Amino acid sequence: MVAADNVELAPNTQAMTGLVRQRIAPPMNLPPRQQEPLYYRGGDGNAVFAASFRLLPQRITVEAAGEVTLGERTATVEQRFSYSIAP
Repeated sequence: MVAADNVELAPNTQAMTGLVRQRIAPPMNLPPRQQEPLYYRGGDGNAVFAASFRLLPQRITVEAAGEVTLGERTATVEQRFSYSIAP
């Protein structure tokens, strides 16, 4: 199970049937995510995955850095802003 970064999954093991949680990730290519995927192995075709979920609020953070260089008659100011927008 690969949840979107704005979704928090809480598996409900009491309600799941036919699935065994895998602790080691199988070799596969997945899209980059902030959360680790959940790996399960199904025993038959009647497996049921159950979980509760919560939508997380959007987060926006910014980092700022400034540098001032002073000369005899001049001053140079350089600013850098790094934005991170998480859905």
